Amino acid sequence: MISVTCRIDDLILMTQKGKKVELDDVSLYKIPIILKVHPDAGISEDQDAFLFNAEFRFQVNGEPYRVNKNYATGLHTASVEVARGIRNIANARLTRDYDRLSKAGISVERKVFE
Repeated sequence: MISVTCRIDDLILMTQKGKKVELDDVSLYKIPIILKVHPDAGISEDQDAFLFNAEFRFQVNGEPYRVNKNYATGLHTASVEVARGIRNIANARLTRDYDRLSKAGISVERKVFE
């Protein structure tokens, strides 16, 4: 069955309207990308980068829903300290969404980016 793509806000609204929303799973990904540089940016080369992304899979009254969300973007050339800071930002944003889901009455298994 094809999942309906939506936002976390949409799912929270559904719980407020009395729908039964259950979180099936959360998958976390560090996705490699290449940032294309605009010619006017003064940088001559494209940049190897990565995204900290999460995919949430829900059931709403038995129907599958999903949310894909980017929590942070970083460069592979960043120092260890900067990379750790970017990961910490991603985890803080993810935790904020877990808290919002929990407050709405949706049980969550908390995972973090490593």
